[in-house]
Amino acid sequence: MKNRNIIHFIFKNFSCVDYYENLILDGSLNCIFVISDLNLLRHTTKVNKFSEKIFIPFPFGKIILYIATSKTYVAKIIVKIYTSTFKNMLQYKKILSLLKRFEPRSIFVDQRHIHDTKNNKKLENILNNFELKLYTIPHAPHYRNKESFVSNNFYNAINIANTQEMISNNQLNSLYVGYPNFEDNLNKVMFSNSSKKIILLIRYFDRKDDDLCDYSEDIEFILMNIPKEHYLVINPHPSLDKKKLLKILTKCSVEKFSIVDEIPDDEYLFCISTFTTKILNIVSYKIPVIMLNTPSFKFMRKWGFVDELYTSLNGFCEDKEDFLKYINNIDSFLDFYDTEHNTKVLQKNYTVDAKNNFLSIIS
Repeated sequence: MKNRNIIHFIFKNFSCVDYYENLILDGSLNCIFVISDLNLLRHTTKVNKFSEKIFIPFPFGKIILYIATSKTYVAKIIVKIYTSTFKNMLQYKKILSLLKRFEPRSIFVDQRHIHDTKNNKKLENILNNFELKLYTIPHAPHYRNKESFVSNNFYNAINIANTQEMISNNQLNSLYVGYPNFEDNLNKVMFSNSSKKIILLIRYFDRKDDDLCDYSEDIEFILMNIPKEHYLVINPHPSLDKKKLLKILTKCSVEKFSIVDEIPDDEYLFCISTFTTKILNIVSYKIPVIMLNTPSFKFMRKWGFVDELYTSLNGFCEDKEDFLKYINNIDSFLDFYDTEHNTKVLQKNYTVDAKNNFLSIIS
């Protein structure tokens, strides 16, 4: 078997890992994630999930990683103090040692704007002088428009494209792959018509001057109309303030819920969502989904690709009347829900062989 050792340098959060997580879980890739910013230790779900694969090139990195995987209040305080103390002490020799010892086949970096900090500039210089193929990895199945590729300071970087339109509308070196994580549901998130659990995906709300923001009134409308006998597993947008979310849950008298950073392995009856690309993951899991056309959706639908993709899915609600029609007749909605139609919509817009395409390119 080819050497499929990969080192992924994480700059903002772990969302880019979602792009190929199924290839890690099935053993196709052997990855190490290098933390370039100690604030990443706050992403406890991913830190715990991939603790054996995380490398922290800061003083006492192994010790602080062990502490960060603890869920205690004391551990959080220690991590906060550690981050404040050592945030500017990235140890480049440790990175060079890892690169030589692990012998990666390829290097991954986040396909994002990387801030010009002292640490990042030195890290960029190290990687530019290391003779390995370097790929930028998308953080979602698609971005907000077809010009969303961002330039970076990595020489000869190859940008992995998640949609065909991304490679036909930019001048950067890019290759279309699709979205590998649609192909295998190794997380075991699945549908069951006997489940009482509902997945609720919520975007952030009530922000000024943000086109992808929703209004609290929309969230309240959804929460007030979900049958009270169901248990809500709420997976909010990462930047949504959980205190604001808890406040609105209290206002709507929602009692049976949990707030999660990642949808747990379990069986679910259906999903309700405002705009988020995670809807497409729910479709790939063959779970029925009801989508409300909130302001965030209306903004995204200005891109024809997005408009056709989501409005073609069963469960898309153009307005609140459509939403009430589905939610008030949920048994009938689920009985006639066509998951195979939604699967075909996904396959029409994303290649069905993204996993093998990605592996052939990077190795």
